Amino acid sequence: MLKLFHVFLLVLAIGLVVQSTLWKNIDVLDAEEWMSATVFLYQGDARVFNKFTYGYPGTPLLLLAGAIHVVLAIPLTTSFTGSLATLISLSAAGIAATCKLLRPRSLWWIAATGIILCNRLYAAVTPPSAAVAPLIVLIFLLSLYIYEQRSQSLRVHIMLGISLGVGAALRLDITAAVGFLLLIFLLPSLGGKRIGVIVSTAFLSFFLLNPFLWFTPLGHLQAIIAKIHYHWADYETERLTIPLFLNRAAVGLLGFSLAVVLLFLRQRLPLLISRKFLLYTVFVTISISIILWQASYQVPWYFYPLIFFWEALLSLFLLDLAALVHYPFLTSLRAQQLLRQSVQISVIILLVGAQVLLLLTEHFLPEGIYLLSLP
Repeated sequence: MLKLFHVFLLVLAIGLVVQSTLWKNIDVLDAEEWMSATVFLYQGDARVFNKFTYGYPGTPLLLLAGAIHVVLAIPLTTSFTGSLATLISLSAAGIAATCKLLRPRSLWWIAATGIILCNRLYAAVTPPSAAVAPLIVLIFLLSLYIYEQRSQSLRVHIMLGISLGVGAALRLDITAAVGFLLLIFLLPSLGGKRIGVIVSTAFLSFFLLNPFLWFTPLGHLQAIIAKIHYHWADYETERLTIPLFLNRAAVGLLGFSLAVVLLFLRQRLPLLISRKFLLYTVFVTISISIILWQASYQVPWYFYPLIFFWEALLSLFLLDLAALVHYPFLTSLRAQQLLRQSVQISVIILLVGAQVLLLLTEHFLPEGIYLLSLP
């Protein structure tokens, strides 16, 4: 059986290959602006304070791109997509290890990380939102582990704090909302002292990974708040349509719907994770979604962190339910187990394969057809 560290390294290695290939071959939204910001920050150019990228903050992407540029001696514009691939792969590796920790005997870690690494939604998302989405999934799962295990492990609490800090340095709005609500939920279990450790670690990580805070902390915080307010109240754009939302959120909505069904049918079906945690995550999802729907600036990728989380939980629900099915036509216990395992493997292939197929048909296939049609 693979140890947690081996699972982490395996997924990290696979993730770097998959994600590097992905970002090399798709058109990143706002890529020119973010690549320019990488160059400006590395060179100490004041143009890094331009109003487009300044204020997300998105700085872990910029800092890591600079580090990759120095270590590998590749252009900064190329190292930026490398930083995006690296951050997502690290989050996926953390998700794999946490899933393995939560369900040691399950194949959930394979399904969840496959969904995260091969997700079709990467083809239409801005860099900070792409990087923060899997990190929010990791934050949810670490919180689940702490709650289910009543974990007093300082290492796990620090990991949650670091994840919150990195997430805040990427996208402060969604990370602060999710983090605040989850810490309120964990407060009765952990107590104020351990919550203080998590929050302190988060603030320290946020500060260290955001160079704008090193020089103009108050000014930068004001810029972040102004950016959030601008997108909330002043940015005039088309409203997000229901068909577009459903197109992006279809798989996640299946996971969310199945969670609601399991909550209502708890007397007939065994609840696969803590009922209180599942109920609370439903509340968090609805609350944040209502806020996002009220904003002036509405784009589907603001919902991606929540969608990614429910897609990951969908795989857990389906795998655990498949393990509970009894096949009356099989009398041998060994045959029952083999068929259940076969069904579980089929579920993983279906979930991950669907993401790959949708990514290919929605992005790469149209591009290939267009290129083939050129004279």
